[in-house]
Amino acid sequence: MPDLPHVRRKWQPIGQLWPILAAACFGLVVAICAWFAVSIWEERLSRTKFNNTAQDYAEVLQNGLDDYLSKIVAVRAFYEASVEVEPEEFALFTKQILAGQTDKMRILWCPHVTQAERRVRASAGR
Repeated sequence: MPDLPHVRRKWQPIGQLWPILAAACFGLVVAICAWFAVSIWEERLSRTKFNNTAQDYAEVLQNGLDDYLSKIVAVRAFYEASVEVEPEEFALFTKQILAGQTDKMRILWCPHVTQAERRVRASAGR
């Protein structure tokens, strides 16, 4: 039995590492929990920021479409008030309505062509 105390002495330094190992595991668990908490917080923050920006863009787009729709309604009223619309009249009218608009959103003059007139125009174009 004299060898037994020698074996115990060999394992004693490992027994002193348990508190350090427990503290390291506790620190790892706290770090993982903090990472999850910050991750969730950042996700909520970015989602809120995205939704606010998207809502702002949607409002700007809706206002632009409403403005452009009112201009189209004005052109419709011009057509309904006229017996016949000539290209020069149309250009003069729409030039005043669409002042300051880019070419991305413009209104063009296209005469109404009936089925009978279509054949005549198609044969004249050839």
